[in-house]
Amino acid sequence: CEATTNSFKSLVSCGKMNRNKYCASVNECSTGGNRMVALFDALSEQVETGEISEAAARIKYLEVTGNLEADRRAREAAAWGALADSLNEAADSMSPTVCSTTGSTFGNTLSATTTCY
Repeated sequence: CEATTNSFKSLVSCGKMNRNKYCASVNECSTGGNRMVALFDALSEQVETGEISEAAARIKYLEVTGNLEADRRAREAAAWGALADSLNEAADSMSPTVCSTTGSTFGNTLSATTTCY
């Protein structure tokens, strides 16, 4: 919608229409998405009534969507990190353990060292 609209009101309308199509296709709308729609509707109304400028509304839109994208990327990176850790643990558990013992005796005393890897 950002590339195809030239006003904030059009941007909000386009986004809302696309979201509604998506929600209908999966038969569900998220609570977070509902809050975002309400926020952008309120910003659009403020632009329409002259409370804020079109530029201020777009800046707020970019802040909110940028923060959401950063949060999404952080969650994705954490998930990939957790997966990598899990795979490393699984690989480690499948590796055979090899131990070797070396030592010596002196009289009745045994001295030995065991190393496993």
